[in-house]
Amino acid sequence: MNKGQMFSVDFLLSIAMLILFIGLLMAAAEIKGYEAKEKILSNSLEQKTEVALGILMNSPDVGCTFNGEVLSSSINTTKLTTITLAQLKTKLNLQDNNVSIVLDGIEVMGDTMDSKNIVALDSEVLICSGNVSFSDLNSCMTQTVCPLPKQTISIKVGK
Repeated sequence: MNKGQMFSVDFLLSIAMLILFIGLLMAAAEIKGYEAKEKILSNSLEQKTEVALGILMNSPDVGCTFNGEVLSSSINTTKLTTITLAQLKTKLNLQDNNVSIVLDGIEVMGDTMDSKNIVALDSEVLICSGNVSFSDLNSCMTQTVCPLPKQTISIKVGK
């Protein structure tokens, strides 16, 4: 082999290795970008779900009332069953998402959860089926038996 031929082969090998290295760097950068995008989507969905749970537990549309005021962290089952899923999604600002509401393991209303990304949050709430009286609240604070049972409410949001 002549010196010129060896130089050409070395040059071609180095160019091939450089192209391979650049390709690997671009693939790694694309994977990192995709992971960052997924993390942003996941965080956004978690925040939407947290806000929706807070709105649901304190909403006058589904909350228990005492002397005209809405009790925090309470759900009136009568009100909850009269509201439609579309109205609830609008109230919770989740029109573009799948939503499911579950009380103590029983689905009250909801979309089919066929989404890839689903966030579920639970919280304890007081349950009533009408207006709450002073004697109901007093019994809950002073006695071991409370006429307003605590149940776990779960909200699932999918995108």
